Amino acid sequence: MKKSEIRTGNLKIRMNRNKAGMNRFLMAVITIFISINTSIYSQDSMSSRAFKVLNDGLKSYQINLSDIWLPIDTAENNYHCLKLFDTLFGNPLRSVDLVKEHANELMNLNEKTLDAYFTKVFDQLEFRKYQPVYYENNLSTKEIENELGFGTDTTLGNEGGQLFRMFISPVLQIKQLLADDFLYKKGVRLNFLKDNYEKVLLGSLSEDSNISFDSLQKIAKDFFIYSQSANRSLMYSNGISLYQTLLKLSQIAKNNIDILNNKIKTTIIETPYGRIALGGSGNDRYDGDFTAILDIGGDDYYSFVNIREPSSNTVKFIVDLSGNDSYQGGDFTFGGTAFGINVLIDLEGDDTYYCDNFTLGCGVFGVGILHDLSGNDKYTGKMMTQGASSFGIGLLLDNAGNDYFDISGFGQGLALTKGFGALVDNFGKDYYYTDTPFYPNDLSDSIPYVSFSQGASVGYYPYSSGGIGLLVDGRGNDKYTSGICSQGFGYWFGLGGLYDYNGFDMYKTYQFGQGSAINSGFGILLDEQGNDVYEAEGMAQAFAEENSFAALQDDFGNDRYSVYGQPDTILSSSLPSYSLLVDASSSSTFGNYILIDKKELEKGGGFSSFFKEVFDTSTAYYSTAALPDGNPSHNMRDKYGSYNLFMADSSINSNRLLRDHYRDKYKFQLYDLSQFDFERRLIFIQSKLDTNSLVELIQNKTGEEIYSKLVSGGNLTVEKINFLKDRIIENPPAVEFLADRLRTESLFERRIIVALLSVFQKKGSLPVKNLLIDSCESKEYQTIKICMDLMSEYKIYDIVKRISEVYKSSSWMLRAEAAQAIGKIGANPQIDILRALIEDSHPYVRAAAAYSLGRLMPDDVSNRIHLCFYDDFSIVRNRAFKGLTENRLLPFLFIEQVLQTDLPMSVKGKFASIITISKYSKKEMKIFQENFYNLPVNLRRIIYKSIYNSGNKAWNKKLKDFRKEESEPELQNLIDWIIASKKKKGK
Repeated sequence: MKKSEIRTGNLKIRMNRNKAGMNRFLMAVITIFISINTSIYSQDSMSSRAFKVLNDGLKSYQINLSDIWLPIDTAENNYHCLKLFDTLFGNPLRSVDLVKEHANELMNLNEKTLDAYFTKVFDQLEFRKYQPVYYENNLSTKEIENELGFGTDTTLGNEGGQLFRMFISPVLQIKQLLADDFLYKKGVRLNFLKDNYEKVLLGSLSEDSNISFDSLQKIAKDFFIYSQSANRSLMYSNGISLYQTLLKLSQIAKNNIDILNNKIKTTIIETPYGRIALGGSGNDRYDGDFTAILDIGGDDYYSFVNIREPSSNTVKFIVDLSGNDSYQGGDFTFGGTAFGINVLIDLEGDDTYYCDNFTLGCGVFGVGILHDLSGNDKYTGKMMTQGASSFGIGLLLDNAGNDYFDISGFGQGLALTKGFGALVDNFGKDYYYTDTPFYPNDLSDSIPYVSFSQGASVGYYPYSSGGIGLLVDGRGNDKYTSGICSQGFGYWFGLGGLYDYNGFDMYKTYQFGQGSAINSGFGILLDEQGNDVYEAEGMAQAFAEENSFAALQDDFGNDRYSVYGQPDTILSSSLPSYSLLVDASSSSTFGNYILIDKKELEKGGGFSSFFKEVFDTSTAYYSTAALPDGNPSHNMRDKYGSYNLFMADSSINSNRLLRDHYRDKYKFQLYDLSQFDFERRLIFIQSKLDTNSLVELIQNKTGEEIYSKLVSGGNLTVEKINFLKDRIIENPPAVEFLADRLRTESLFERRIIVALLSVFQKKGSLPVKNLLIDSCESKEYQTIKICMDLMSEYKIYDIVKRISEVYKSSSWMLRAEAAQAIGKIGANPQIDILRALIEDSHPYVRAAAAYSLGRLMPDDVSNRIHLCFYDDFSIVRNRAFKGLTENRLLPFLFIEQVLQTDLPMSVKGKFASIITISKYSKKEMKIFQENFYNLPVNLRRIIYKSIYNSGNKAWNKKLKDFRKEESEPELQNLIDWIIASKKKKGK
């Protein structure tokens, strides 16, 4: 071997054409993958400490792990849903494990694990089969030179020619392999996808943002039909294999750098494939568009700023072996692509990346990868950047260094429709920042907008599910700053996750972040170690709505959680959601949260103000130091609706911050997500209301004008309609037009329609009443739902006939709607329907029936609702209690009778905790006292604590009577402590 010969070792770069051999190899890969996969899935990825806190917290609220599940059949047409979500909806806690598994594998990704990992990714994203491609050592020199049109050795030198042929050979082979691929060859469907992907995925952010709402919906529907049928596995497999091959070759070239430094001269050549370059050890500059660049050293400058369209060259790469390099780019540059493959590998140096859209590891119908192996780097991009994807793979991998990541939005681990997007940084003190140019930078003063970043996945309602979007950080003290919908956010069958392994980290965001999910989404934030700070404004830090699951889990460290501002109204949904905030730390601080500390309680600390709404069980709070039989009560999470569980291990110390200096500084505004219109990605919110111009727009306009000028233009929101309800004049043409829009698949349109019809109906509109009566006869779920909701709310009793038909429907959602409507309208003659629905096969139907039965509270409600409290599902038990206690004080005698029944102790405990707020007569109290000491010790303890937390003077006077008759020493001591505490406070 000559001294100057490059040592390639055992690397193979010839395409393997032996199908039998390839099949044997693939079988080996699959076998290994299954073995690894089984091992991983059998592990409990939640730490034992966190799992104990979670399990104990659930038990405190009478919820089992098996109770946490969601129905996946809430969408009428969910053919687009990834099969991955079948598992997640059946066991939502599995999503936490899944995020951790992906994070661990991504942080340890190497050439040995890469094939097994992407086999799993392809399977989960349904990219069809992952088929690794092995490019062997030659295409011959002659074959390569015939393709490129020049002599490699004569132009680049012997060493340069040999080196460059190694790198360019896979690119030439991929062209041959993709010749008949759907995403490569020209065709009507492919052209349609290429013409419309920007406007469909980015909506109003795209250049063609003036397209009408209806036109966009039609385009989107066709777009996703074509997208679903495309076989993308061949291009994606080649994209991953090219990255793997280039990474191996880069290390080989790096190991031979001493030989190459004096042999390679910078050369740029035009070829049939576009410009290619081989760079030497000096400081080089590359301007324009290149298909392939291999640079061995120097502080280089890459200027691709004028690129605005995807390249006609499907496969592109840049490999830079060393130097402090600067990358300046336009769109579709530096590891960013649409309908192609683009790979950038930078081995060394403190590098700067500054580009626009679809860049820095972005794959749309393709594979875009940026891998920077070392150095303190700075990454700046606009939209769809830094690990972003849709129908493709987008990866930004950074192994080490103190790095800075800045984008406008849509990135930093974002997966739109059926994409896999990840930003992975293994080591270093890193700063992740999302700051769109569409609003001011100052987070403390500006109105925030949608970020869709830092571990987010967003589907396109109702046509296509999301994918998997991840931000993964290994070690280092990091800072995360973003706007709405970020830091572990999921929407419409999308899984978004942010995972941080270690370090003292700071998280700042607005609403719907730090583990949040909307409309059948999954949002996870998982931080394993370090003293961390979480700050958010509005509904965040484990928030879920509309059939979703969200979790914020912190395993170790002394952490601080703060939420500034509170929503004005309780969010409600006909569909369940679960959100978990689990802090397994020994000492954490919660701002605007409530924990109970035993030490403070023993000192006589005042908790009476905490229990004003103790009977509201929509939210659970749990602390290992808390009162075991009562729930801390009013807290901002009361307003979250559904099942929001807050758990922390405060056995050592728990700090309570009910107010802090931020609370009064900011005015909180509740944003309705519908105004963001996920179908069009509208990201504006009107900060000021121009009422005169809005009324002028709404009044005296036809229905079509309202929708074409207001809905598609984005100026009409639910909030504005409600604000201006007294000034909106009924418009018969608009009502007629609304009749045709009730069946819309758009969530945004439905909410606007409901708001407008509600305004008209409040004014006693006969046309709207007739519209609802007629439309309720529809066979479409969304139309029936809108009509039944409005008719029951406004007591249009014509609905009763329709209820008697709908409750027999084969759709459990319609049966649940019928049950809810009976309770809302107060249709007591329909009690027998509720009796039937209480025994329905679906738990959510039983829950709706139990709630309505509680609201109606017929004379024999005790006998009828008794069955609900024995239901296997906690949602049924809790909704039954909610229906009985919401907006009313239960009769004292009713509660006393419940305590004497054979209902489960957990149920009787709930009723015992609210008995002290009920009014009673002397006769009723006398009967109660006679039977009181027959109650179990547990129930008596709850009642004593309820007396302590109430401000009821009559009950306080009864304490001495109870003390005289109480025989249990433990309860005697509790009463003595309560009496002493109240004397000390002058009560």
